[in-house]
Amino acid sequence: MSDVNPWEFEVQEFRFGTIPTGTYRVRLIDLQLTASDRFKRELIRWIFEVVEGDLAGTQVSGITSMRISERSKAYRWFTALGGQPKEKDGKKVIDLQDVVGNEALARIETRRDANGREWSNVVDLYPLVEEKKKTVEDIVREVFKEYKTVKLEVIIKRVAEELGVDEDVAEVLVDKLISKGVIKETTRGNYKLAKQ
Repeated sequence: MSDVNPWEFEVQEFRFGTIPTGTYRVRLIDLQLTASDRFKRELIRWIFEVVEGDLAGTQVSGITSMRISERSKAYRWFTALGGQPKEKDGKKVIDLQDVVGNEALARIETRRDANGREWSNVVDLYPLVEEKKKTVEDIVREVFKEYKTVKLEVIIKRVAEELGVDEDVAEVLVDKLISKGVIKETTRGNYKLAKQ
């Protein structure tokens, strides 16, 4: 007989902050699939970090459908973050990971549930009006204009400096470029830009 109680669960700390309703400059730091019991389908959770002011570093999230059309919220958010559709097999496609690390203005509303608990929710995104920010891929390509091959640590450090994020966050962003085949490992732990 096992000593493990199947009904005992660790209470997870709520990772998202509660901030006043308003418009904030945010950076997309992650995307996750999440199930909805209410709607009986999978949804996309967009995880953002506030990048300016006293609330910088606070994480907030928003949910969109996985059904993508030019009128969908997910498509609007993708383009607000600077994403551009691509052609593939004669069809217009988008890769949401292309905009991880990018910034936009987020309309955030704080809501209260029936038990009085508050949470902040991203309800819409708007493109930045200023000069377009560099993407992670732009930064990595600049590194490879300076070096033919380079250590991964150098790439991560440059991405962290240019985006103003911790090196842990930069490492996740660079790993996504590796998994997409933008850069690849060569000998002795060096990396190079994949030919495209």
